[in-house]
Amino acid sequence: MSQPPPSPPPGSNSGAAHAPTPQSILQERRRRWVPTMIALAVLLFLATEALLYYRWATMNEPTCVLIVDGAAPLRGAQVTVNAPRLPKPYTATLGEGERFTLPFYLEPDTYTVTLTLRGTTLYERQVELTNRERGKEIDLSMLTPPPATAPTTAP
Repeated sequence: MSQPPPSPPPGSNSGAAHAPTPQSILQERRRRWVPTMIALAVLLFLATEALLYYRWATMNEPTCVLIVDGAAPLRGAQVTVNAPRLPKPYTATLGEGERFTLPFYLEPDTYTVTLTLRGTTLYERQVELTNRERGKEIDLSMLTPPPATAPTTAP
């Protein structure tokens, strides 16, 4: 029986290049992959935090509230809140979803509040909201709607 040639002692340079093993290749890839993914996760976290800060710093939240109270006889009445600074008037319907109290979140300004039922304006008033008086309530529950007109039929 022949014996295999003796292996060179560790640390000696035999002049022959050692071929990398699959396990050493995998370890080398992991050494690069893990720090790269950690760096990517940190960058994503920082980008998310920067976006949240930007939204917080630039968002203008309303500081005043206007509450309009109604009652069941006013079901279907349209409440409109308008001001020159608003891009479009805010509207809501009394009684929709059984809600007869409607909050409008607004900035300090002078607003026109209008209540319309079946094409008839029942209420219109100027309301001023200021930084000192941040909330107002308009009670329309005692307001009586006009009688409903019956459709006329010609003989």
